[in-house]
Amino acid sequence: MKFGSDDSYDSSTHGKYRPKSDMNYDGASAQVFFTCLLGLLCFGLSVWRLRRWFRQRAKSRQVQTAFCPCQGCRTRRRAKERSQRRRERFMRLASSAFWVALWALFLFQLFALYRRTRNASDSGALFDPYETLGVSRRASREDVTRAYRRRSLELHPDKNLDNPNYRPEEFVNLNKAYRVLTDPVALENYQKYGNPDGYQGTRYGIALPSWLVERGNLVLIGYALSLLFGLPIGVGLWWRRRARLISESVSQETYALFAEFLGQSTAIKFRNLPEVYGAALEFSSRTPFQAEYGDQEAISLVCQALENSGRFDHRDQRLFNRGLPHFTMNNVLLHAHLARLNWHRFPVSMKRMKRNLEILLAHMDCIIPAMVDIAGAAPRPEVMQRYQRIFSVGGYIDRVLRVVQLEQSLCQAMLPSESELMQIPWFGPSEVKVCNTNKRFGVDGIRTVAELRKHVWEPDVAALVAAQGADALLPVDLQTNSAERMNKSTKRSTTSLHPNVSPAGNKNAENACDGSLAALRLGWITTTLLDAHVHRCSAR
Repeated sequence: MKFGSDDSYDSSTHGKYRPKSDMNYDGASAQVFFTCLLGLLCFGLSVWRLRRWFRQRAKSRQVQTAFCPCQGCRTRRRAKERSQRRRERFMRLASSAFWVALWALFLFQLFALYRRTRNASDSGALFDPYETLGVSRRASREDVTRAYRRRSLELHPDKNLDNPNYRPEEFVNLNKAYRVLTDPVALENYQKYGNPDGYQGTRYGIALPSWLVERGNLVLIGYALSLLFGLPIGVGLWWRRRARLISESVSQETYALFAEFLGQSTAIKFRNLPEVYGAALEFSSRTPFQAEYGDQEAISLVCQALENSGRFDHRDQRLFNRGLPHFTMNNVLLHAHLARLNWHRFPVSMKRMKRNLEILLAHMDCIIPAMVDIAGAAPRPEVMQRYQRIFSVGGYIDRVLRVVQLEQSLCQAMLPSESELMQIPWFGPSEVKVCNTNKRFGVDGIRTVAELRKHVWEPDVAALVAAQGADALLPVDLQTNSAERMNKSTKRSTTSLHPNVSPAGNKNAENACDGSLAALRLGWITTTLLDAHVHRCSAR
């Protein structure tokens, strides 16, 4: 019990020393904490808005000096900027309103906190019972009693019914002072601690669970080390790793490597770009070259297959010889992908090569933009400032176009020089050759193939099968066991669709009807499936 909280007083509560006094979880501390957080948010947002304003001004000056200074171009740029500002007006207004509301709330909290602190200081003056009763510190008990009676007649509520300046708390303090000076225990506490309730100190501690402290010092030391050292070290390592990245997933070393590679005059050739792409240092750990797992033999077989087909010779692709094995392996795998090699035709297992190729293709979203940044560098001022040497070797537009062609070629598994008909499923060199040489087709693009109707498409295909057999329409990498997976109903439906097909010889007739080789092609070239495949490839 505390003095002044209730008129009833019990002297037995005096003199009890309470070393474990409870901490006060009141609204004042919460208000201070909330005001501090709000202040940090307001100041941080203000700094961000100020920096953005300076960046926009600097960008505006840079645009004015970098673009055409003629009146027409300036007028068009101003019109474009006004249109963009109109589109962003609502977002700017909402952002400004939110910023003003935060500052208003912060200032209101500051004012409320100031008033609360001032009221607390006014009401929290030191309690002096001698001054309240108007007696000296050497007054006897009788003097205290007489002073109390005299002052109680003056401050009693019944005596001040018509007094507008009367304050009831004065009468409460008078009773409290009398009780302190007439009770020996309360008087001793007041003389010793300055408070009739005794010691009013507050203990503070670290917010730790009891089981952590009870189990000894080792757990506590581990907790302190992880909190004081582990967290800062973890944040420092993360920040150091992020500082090495220019973009989201590409390191500065890879950017420097691209700048050196693309800065050479021979890098503008398309056949050298797959080597630049595969040289990214991010692939050194994701697609490592491991000879003990058979990578040397597998790469040798792939190189031999590419040389036999005349698509690629790795001996002529030593543009950037750095002694890193993943350079050559990634380059060979990308050229094999562009040549559409069938991995099942090799006598050794190609699972690791296929997995490495999938990893190479899966990182196009981050590697290709990095190559474009280095090749173009104009949209990224920080990259242009870091790698200015790239502009000393020709223009950068051709390089950007070549890199874009590389991305398209890797997506479609075809070279830029090949016909776009290769994008259609099941189209190979034989189909492209037929479409390019046949006068009735006369096609050189996907759109023309899509416009072919059934009465134009099917008779020519049937005639081609009758003259040359089904192999003329089959893709070059079709597996030999694909015919075994076709059922007999497909054969019968194919025969009913083309009853007039009469191959030139018995062997060709067997090829045209056996298995599903002809059925696969003749079933695919019907109008419905043709349109579906063509539209899907065109949308790709």
